[in-house]
Amino acid sequence: MRKGDLLEYCRIARPKAAMGIMVQDRGFYEELAWLGVKGIYRHWPNEAWHDPERDACDFVRRFLKPETANFIDLLSYVLDYNEYIHARPHMTNEARDRADRFASALIREVHEQFHGEVHAIVLNLNTGHFREDVLCFYRTLAELDQCGKCRLGWHEYGWPSMYTQYCDGLVAGNDGMWGCLRWKVASKAIKDAGYCNVKFAITEFGIDAGVGGLDNLGWLKAHLDYGEALRNLRRSLAWYVDALERDDDVDFALWFGVGLNDDWRGKGFELPRELWQWIANYEIYPEVKR
Repeated sequence: MRKGDLLEYCRIARPKAAMGIMVQDRGFYEELAWLGVKGIYRHWPNEAWHDPERDACDFVRRFLKPETANFIDLLSYVLDYNEYIHARPHMTNEARDRADRFASALIREVHEQFHGEVHAIVLNLNTGHFREDVLCFYRTLAELDQCGKCRLGWHEYGWPSMYTQYCDGLVAGNDGMWGCLRWKVASKAIKDAGYCNVKFAITEFGIDAGVGGLDNLGWLKAHLDYGEALRNLRRSLAWYVDALERDDDVDFALWFGVGLNDDWRGKGFELPRELWQWIANYEIYPEVKR
């Protein structure tokens, strides 16, 4: 969303968190704080890096620290790069190791530069096969576990609903864990490995045809009829929110709106205004609240 639209959405829906991508307006974060919404900052675009530890320090000092200096007291989190490591079979051992070194070094540098008052969300892993193999990032998991407040960034999408791949997976016998709710398998693997304090921040989620092997298209393109597309979106959100509320492994989940670049607009990712009040009034099932 554009900045003004996002603030209007937050006034109505009161989400737990909202992200500003290159938004360096103190007034924006002041209003988020006044609304009780956690402020998150992300630098764009990803930068090339070759020496992981040095480049992590350079990223924090050259970009994150000066860009947030005017509103750092209003932030809860800053992000590292976005989807810079891909899942198997495309993930080489070298790429995995570099990403692990970068993310773990970034956590340490964020702690040092922001004096423990702002925390990092790292890796921001794309939808795919990061389940048990998230344990490859052992340095990062160790830093997250020691800190307890930084978060493992995670992306989850489904198509044409958020639960399609999950339900199909249950039938196929893989516990349904491929698109959305993958955090459950990953979290179990992380806990079984002895990391007790690692929590997730889902920094993107939604409906995306890319999960179905097509071009990137959002919820609006899932059905020709707008009304049916909107009902499908509501069912997906209700299913996902109820799943999130059933455990404490995920701190928050951020809906992917339209993206920073204009070439994403018109692909059906916008969060429609007629849904804002529905979200504000939505109540999870009574048994979940217990």
